[in-house]
Amino acid sequence: MRVPTPFVDSSPYFERETKARDEKVRSGIAERLKKACSYLPDAEFTALVDKIANVQVMAERALAAEACLA
Repeated sequence: MRVPTPFVDSSPYFERETKARDEKVRSGIAERLKKACSYLPDAEFTALVDKIANVQVMAERALAAEACLA
């Protein structure tokens, strides 16, 4: 399966919505992992959450781009 490159729009509305979605994903992941990863130092926890959130957001954008091409 070919993964398309997500469409990039530089409009202020798009950027605002993208940042809002990124933050919502990050906060949701952090909330779910908080207890399970309580042993991690703050910096490592933040890095883990960022990595997982980036994968989630990129997957969502790839699916959205694929839906636009279909």
